[in-house]
Amino acid sequence: MPKFGKKSKLRLLSCDYRLQNVLKEVIKYVDCSVLEGHRGEKRQNELFIEGKTKVKYPNGRHNAKPSRAVDVVPALPVDADALNAAIIVSSIARPMPAAAAFA
Repeated sequence: MPKFGKKSKLRLLSCDYRLQNVLKEVIKYVDCSVLEGHRGEKRQNELFIEGKTKVKYPNGRHNAKPSRAVDVVPALPVDADALNAAIIVSSIARPMPAAAAFA
């Protein structure tokens, strides 16, 4: 069974516990790495200038403490069946309205 490496675990700790719970389920099916959870002002604005995000600090979900967003990448090659299972697990959290999800 795949598991997160040290860097991924540390990055995941900067995220809301609900995102942590979702990704703890995803990792059971898909080997992946957490690229980024919380973003500080400098990083967020750098990404905005580069056109890699649409919002400046502090308006991004990555800017909240704990982060309400997380960037994850699957390890290659990706098993299609496992990826579909992970998408189903992650989609459970997606439809929650922001007010309800973070109340």
